[in-house]
Amino acid sequence: MDIIIPPCNHTSHLSYIYLTKTKENRCEECGGKISGTAFSCHSCKVWKHISCADKLNRDLPLKIFHPLHLQHRLQLQWYYPEEFICDKCSYISTGYRYRCSSSCDFNLDLTCASSVSGQLPKDQEPLSFKDEKKKKILHYSHNHELSFFKYRKVREEDYDCLWCEKHLLPSEVCYGCRYCKFYLHQVCSDKIPKTLSHYFHPKHPLRLTCNLAFPSDKCNACSKWCRFGTPLYVCEMCNFRLDFDCAKLSPSLKLDCHHHLLTFFKDFKKSEEGQDSYCKACGKHYSGGSVYSCVQCHFTLHLKCVVPSSARHKYHRHPLTMMELIKEDDSEIYYCDVCENERNLKDPVYYCQSCIFIAHIQSVLSQDKVASGKVPSSSPPPMENKALFVDEMEQNEGTNVIRTLVQPIFALRDAASINYMNLALDIVKSKYHIHPLVLKDSFIEDNSGKYYCDFCEEERNPNDDIYYCEECNGQTIAHIECMLAEVEDNIEIRKNNHEQHLRKKLENLVASVWSDDSSLQLQAITRFMKLLSSKCRAPIEEVIQAGVVPRFVELLGSPSDSICKEAVWALANIADDSLRCRDLVIGHGALLPFLALLNEHAELFMLKIVTRTLPVFCKPPFDQAKLVLSTLARLIHSNDEQVLTHACWALSHLFDGTNEKIQAVIEADVCGRLVKLLMHPSPSVITYALLTIGHIVTGDDVQTQCAISHQVLPCLLNLLKNDYEKRIKIVACWTISNITAGNKEQIQAVIEANIIAPLVYLLQNVEFDIKKQAICAISNATSGGTHDQIRFLVSQGCIKPLCDLLNCPDPKVVTVCLKGLENILKVGEVDKNMGTTEGANLYA
Repeated sequence: MDIIIPPCNHTSHLSYIYLTKTKENRCEECGGKISGTAFSCHSCKVWKHISCADKLNRDLPLKIFHPLHLQHRLQLQWYYPEEFICDKCSYISTGYRYRCSSSCDFNLDLTCASSVSGQLPKDQEPLSFKDEKKKKILHYSHNHELSFFKYRKVREEDYDCLWCEKHLLPSEVCYGCRYCKFYLHQVCSDKIPKTLSHYFHPKHPLRLTCNLAFPSDKCNACSKWCRFGTPLYVCEMCNFRLDFDCAKLSPSLKLDCHHHLLTFFKDFKKSEEGQDSYCKACGKHYSGGSVYSCVQCHFTLHLKCVVPSSARHKYHRHPLTMMELIKEDDSEIYYCDVCENERNLKDPVYYCQSCIFIAHIQSVLSQDKVASGKVPSSSPPPMENKALFVDEMEQNEGTNVIRTLVQPIFALRDAASINYMNLALDIVKSKYHIHPLVLKDSFIEDNSGKYYCDFCEEERNPNDDIYYCEECNGQTIAHIECMLAEVEDNIEIRKNNHEQHLRKKLENLVASVWSDDSSLQLQAITRFMKLLSSKCRAPIEEVIQAGVVPRFVELLGSPSDSICKEAVWALANIADDSLRCRDLVIGHGALLPFLALLNEHAELFMLKIVTRTLPVFCKPPFDQAKLVLSTLARLIHSNDEQVLTHACWALSHLFDGTNEKIQAVIEADVCGRLVKLLMHPSPSVITYALLTIGHIVTGDDVQTQCAISHQVLPCLLNLLKNDYEKRIKIVACWTISNITAGNKEQIQAVIEANIIAPLVYLLQNVEFDIKKQAICAISNATSGGTHDQIRFLVSQGCIKPLCDLLNCPDPKVVTVCLKGLENILKVGEVDKNMGTTEGANLYA
């Protein structure tokens, strides 16, 4: 029941407030976090701690004396919307405060004002200063004094550091100007350069100043007005202005159609009057949208005109979608899953929604071609007198080569240099030259016709990409390879730095994942999942050595669905790496918690996630895998397409070619349901249900008969005759070939189901991948069939396609055809010897 308390006479909140439960709100009085029961005004959406509301209900005194400020009385201010810094605990605060009634800038928040003993709450040690004046400093980046403070969240939105653009963290020491909303991490305060050499203005260095001009200046990069009082970089000689945000940008894209590098701008404004404001590709206005632009000559293209909306990468199996803003977690550090370098949260990326794979645009597009390759998965085992093979089922949808204007930052002429691709930089520094060298498409310094590299002194091709010195007007020019040779010398250093960075990252993540704080657990395990799902260099062994696998297993039982979901993915990625890793995960007791998540009352989203990971656990020794069987037998009755697909896929992983496993699957009473799923509208469900049935009929004749008795043959006929996709027809033919490898009664059942004619049609009219499975079905029928059954096959026209395939390059298929023709000729000889064919072999 709600408990009502009357409002305090001094409060700004004059309505009644109620005692209710809340989650993750903040107290109006002290700014602190609320979790659990608190007082609330439903109409105003205002929350108060019980303790804060209780203090208010006791009528707080309007004025007090406090031991920390005895010279003046402190006056209660109950409506103060702006933040202030408490002079006792040094935390940023909001809401009620006691403030010096005289000219002193002294403030206490409600908690510290009530603590007259001078003692502080736990973890709220104040900042200590030898000189009181050092509580405020003058910083060269701002025109007001900056105050020291310890941060805590007092608003819904987070406060960000102006330099690194990351959130201020709880209890972190920072500088800030509350009036201008200007905040800096203490560690960032000395990183802001006072002078800057920038690609946007290579002629002269830029000087940091504070924008106090009125009217304000415009940034030469983005054409926006520079906000009054904000830092900007200027070149007085050229009247060049660069606002603080644009100063942190750098070019990232090179097009064949333009001689300068292009930079990404999120919200690009119209250029100066008289300048063209049209996209050079589509001719439409670009004002206010995301673009790639050349600052030097205002060559601008819409983002969508430059970067394909979707792409594929050789390190990832799923299609990637171009997104302008992706924040996968609250870790404050975001990485490209291809190059593993840190990425700017504001830059566009390629994103995989299936597994949170995120990559720089240039990392995805800087391939020789953007295409997909096959990903191995289970294929039916080779068996004597059974079908020879089935193409791998889990594969990307063909090869998707994207032709685009976008090229890598430079194109290496020598294929042997492809290893340098990830080291490409638009500006590099050499120990042999005083100035930085800039990447350029080509450069001809004179009309001599002979051009040399100033590093190796060998002749160079004037059409090749080079590094050259702008400061020397092109008098210093170097091969790409010569500059990158220096980079190669530092590869080992970079490798060591990467390993050190990974160790430090893992240490922090391990500490967080073992924390009792659910928010820290979620952040840590989300980051672990991203590391483990990297297709480039997933640090699986390092994660195992960090000892967190048992913790991941524990988190499968977390009350938080988000934590549980990430734990599922993390363990699945580890188990999928190798047999040893899979056994390690199972050895830590992961299988039963996984299955517990698939109970009858589980939410659909959790069923989808966990079912998708089950194939990883369906290949251990069968005494472990059979624990999954009863769960899968229930899941294949789901109405959800994704759950059905992955449950059938997991079932297909249980087979290893032995009849014992096949019998266990049959005894789980799944055959009838699997046959019904062959009529499902989803091609994926059909494919994996059919693959499982195909495995069942690789068993002995009794096991094969089980599928026939459940009326699988009419379903197979439907799959052959109607317009289903290629992979379904391949598996259907493979399944039929396993049935025709059975006894003569089973071959007769195939004949009576009218399947032979569609098989012969496929042999004459479809792709080779389907033909080589269909030919096995015919050949197997000639091996185990009666003479009458073989004569029927001949009457359906099977001899010609058998002969035609003798010219194919696959020796296994040729062998199968020869075996089938041999069996047919033997029947022809029998007929000849019986005198029914006038002394001739009609099949010869």
